[in-house]
Amino acid sequence: MIRISPSQINTWRTCPRRWWYDRNRERVQHPAAAEGERVHGVLENWLQYGTPPDLDQPQGRTAVAGLALIPQPYVAEVERPFALEYEGVTYSGRIDFSYGYVPGASVTIGDHKTTSNLARAKTPEELETDPQRVIYSYWATQAYGVAAVTARWVYYLRVTRSRKNGKAQAVELTEDTDTIARRMAELHESAQPLIEAKRLSTGPAGLTRDFSACHLYPPHGCPYARECLRGTSSDERAIGAILG
Repeated sequence: MIRISPSQINTWRTCPRRWWYDRNRERVQHPAAAEGERVHGVLENWLQYGTPPDLDQPQGRTAVAGLALIPQPYVAEVERPFALEYEGVTYSGRIDFSYGYVPGASVTIGDHKTTSNLARAKTPEELETDPQRVIYSYWATQAYGVAAVTARWVYYLRVTRSRKNGKAQAVELTEDTDTIARRMAELHESAQPLIEAKRLSTGPAGLTRDFSACHLYPPHGCPYARECLRGTSSDERAIGAILG
């Protein structure tokens, strides 16, 4: 069975070769991702156990800014993993929180997102085709048997040495079951090149290299660039970056 996560789809869309390297080379966690995991842990403990954020820690000050945007403790279902079978492919994920279930009618699913800039938060229009939102919402229609699903993505501005207090904002999108099903079908169709690459165990030589993506991973760009770009010329890389 082919198994795919939303993050794999996003990485593939950015650069198919990056997707392969992520799966076949040792991954070095970016400090921002590590801090995001710590914030996530604080929020999980708040929702599940009512543990207040530690305001002496940066992750606590980041998390506390968004507490008014998420359910109160003991109300939500927290950290629910799932595996969704769809036309021979398993789409997997983990929903940070879900609440407001009205049998047969609706439910709200939520996700915590940390960022260094709230301007990077997705808009409701961007959420319409976002792989994570589509897969999670489709799963919710099946699991809860509801007519509509609200996706509530909460963005937390990370506290840093120069930024002592966090900020947060929520972005929501509500769609009915039929619309979500259509978006899932479209997403599955667009993922066929990725699905086929997994089915055939395609190596990097058989995958597209997107030069324009090499700089997208700060502070030093793609960590696999040295290996991936071996044998290419500076002119080839420059032209590839321009053509995208």
